[in-house]
Amino acid sequence: MPTKKQLGAAVGIAAGAAVVAARLRDRGDFERLVALPGVAEPIEIRRDAQGIPHIRAASTPDLMYGFGYATAQDRLWQLDILHRVTRGRLSEIVGAAGLEADQMMCSIGLWRSAKASAARLPDGETKTALDCFAAGVNAYIAGNGTYPGVEFLVGRYHPIPWEPAASIAMLKMMGWNLDNYLDKLLQRDRVSNAIGEELAAHYYGDVLRRSDPVVPSDSYRDLLERMGRVTQTLADVAGIEPTQPGSNNWAVAGIRTASGKPLLANDPHLGFTLPSVWYECHLTGPGINAAGATIPGIPGIAIGHNDHVAWGITASMLVQTELYIEQFDDPDSRLRYRTEDGYAEVTRWMDVIPVKGRTDAVAHETLITRHGPVITGTGEAKDEVRKLALRWVGHEEADEITGLLDLMRANTVAEFRSACAGISIPSLNMVFADTEGHIAYQYVGKVPIRPDGCGERPVPGWDGAHEWQGFVPFAELPHRIDPPEGFIATANTRIPADDYPYPLPGVYVSPFRQRRIVQLLENRTELTMEDMRRIQADTYVLHAEPLRPVLLDLLDRSGVAWSETEQAAIEVLRAWDGFAEVDSPGAAIWEVTYVHWLRRVLRARFSPEMTEDLMSKFMGEAHWALPDRLFLADDIGWFAHGEARETVLRSAFTDAVGWLREQIGPYPAEWEWGAVHRVTFQHPIAMGAPALGKLVNVGPIPIGGECNTVNCAYYNLAAPYDVISGASFRLLVDLADPSGDTGALASNTAGQSGNPRSPHYRDQAARWSQVRYHPFGTDAASVAARAPHITRLVPDGAR
Repeated sequence: MPTKKQLGAAVGIAAGAAVVAARLRDRGDFERLVALPGVAEPIEIRRDAQGIPHIRAASTPDLMYGFGYATAQDRLWQLDILHRVTRGRLSEIVGAAGLEADQMMCSIGLWRSAKASAARLPDGETKTALDCFAAGVNAYIAGNGTYPGVEFLVGRYHPIPWEPAASIAMLKMMGWNLDNYLDKLLQRDRVSNAIGEELAAHYYGDVLRRSDPVVPSDSYRDLLERMGRVTQTLADVAGIEPTQPGSNNWAVAGIRTASGKPLLANDPHLGFTLPSVWYECHLTGPGINAAGATIPGIPGIAIGHNDHVAWGITASMLVQTELYIEQFDDPDSRLRYRTEDGYAEVTRWMDVIPVKGRTDAVAHETLITRHGPVITGTGEAKDEVRKLALRWVGHEEADEITGLLDLMRANTVAEFRSACAGISIPSLNMVFADTEGHIAYQYVGKVPIRPDGCGERPVPGWDGAHEWQGFVPFAELPHRIDPPEGFIATANTRIPADDYPYPLPGVYVSPFRQRRIVQLLENRTELTMEDMRRIQADTYVLHAEPLRPVLLDLLDRSGVAWSETEQAAIEVLRAWDGFAEVDSPGAAIWEVTYVHWLRRVLRARFSPEMTEDLMSKFMGEAHWALPDRLFLADDIGWFAHGEARETVLRSAFTDAVGWLREQIGPYPAEWEWGAVHRVTFQHPIAMGAPALGKLVNVGPIPIGGECNTVNCAYYNLAAPYDVISGASFRLLVDLADPSGDTGALASNTAGQSGNPRSPHYRDQAARWSQVRYHPFGTDAASVAARAPHITRLVPDGAR
């Protein structure tokens, strides 16, 4: 696969950091009056101290026009690169290095599905909103020259005109990114093949339902490797980092708060990149006065509040995909596939991919079965007739944009819950509260009704025994209103009780974040916004609580003559208070020891290559369930060949001490966690160009927390300890006064702007790392006071 340096060169980084620095334009100084075609009445865009737009218009069409224009002002390159990803048009700007990613995206069909959804929309508010948002984006593009931004300058290309379908594609990409579990579906059989079904069941913490895979696991190796290359290309070129899905949200009823009204908190965890994943905005128009964050390009607020309701999301972790093994009758024609009723014809779809540096575009054909697009063959043999087809909820008929518009207008939890019914993807845990004093939870998204075993590994597509039987009715999805305990908290664990009548296959995470949030809420009253902040900032490692005493006891009675450094490390670990703060040496010793333990656990049964692969992929609770169990006792004979569990644990500790000594120095009391646990927000245009990275990257920033703390700072377990994922946005709302500047607080990661010369490119990074916030109320007078910088969009000819 192409290296990061090659990918950087492909997008024109060779232009040089000096040229880029000279040509960057400071978009913080916006024009004050702009006359534009398509504007019906004046649109006001106020920007506050963080550069966040507060957009006011007299009609919804003008509001969405202003929203599109403001988003393009701040994030045009991000809009364009994400647009290109969904359409399979990266190769047009990076050359052959992007072709494999384009072909995969064309096969998956995000753009194909988005265009179909847009075509189905009837005339009405939603269609008009999409049209006007697109018109606003394109108005900005038209008024800003051939290269409207540094990224376009160095790459020597122009942004693609924004279509209404592009906004739908952004939402589908968000859904795909949160439900991209193909590698997990494919890994299960590989794990079973490597260690046997019984041990694999222990590894996954459940019972694998079928002991005879339809296709041997080695047959999936090509697809796994291809998905890995595509994922890396998207990260390097487009900043779409591999997501370690997570998030926290909770709502507290008035009986537990100082204000007597609900409090709500949310921090979604996504991969870190630049520009920031989330775009903050405040929209005011007919029936709408809502502030929050959205994915750039989506004309609605995904996380936020209005004057009556506040809401926050976490990923439900439901697998909304299915991989069907299709059996074709002729490996040469590949046009007929087997069903329970005989053979059926595929549908053929052709995409044309322009490639920079080539005279002719590349034609890419996708075969589509009744289940969905064929994404690969499952083997290398020339006569292979079995291939994998993808069924995904995101390909089903839906209208999420209308649902988002309705969310922003809801006045009560009942109205808000009704609006949730329109959202099919992504599958979410939605927590919300209103000024009337109600708190509520709703499982959001279409849930397939499918036989047991589906959603866990590829299933036969020809026998009719693994077909979806429709979707769970919205009224039967898990939900709660005003629970007697006075709070609701979710953190990506399984939500419904075991007797829930529908299967919910998912890659659920370990329970530590959710349990810690409950610990900090239960038996508490008079809770305040500052208490909510402390919970979001909490770094207590609940995961270590039952394990650290076991390790210390083993080290104390080992009889080993510890070195001076090792003995000092033992005493530091013994004195550790359990919090993974930036300056904590105890946290550093614990985390590094556990990672070495995890690697040794996997190496006991897997090859070195597969060990690193499993550690680098997000595997949910499987990362911790088995290693934690073995930490206490090896009751399943995992450590074969006479290797004792106690010996492995001691070795993990000594490995950790040696690593920390080498990385930081000889004195354990100085091994601060933040010395190795840091985050760097990286702009894709700096990949392969270190000099440019100094101009456009933000960091490294030492931060606390770890993979299982409420203040989550997830690091790749195969390449520790640089942080790759965590709280990508934070929101706190007091429903006693959601409109006021003290009643709604938020924090982005690096900043609001996508322009490195803007003062708002990196101005939130320090406060974000300290879990501090900016005001985010919606009161008109307060906004006017803190957002004095105004751009007015007026009808063409009105200047």
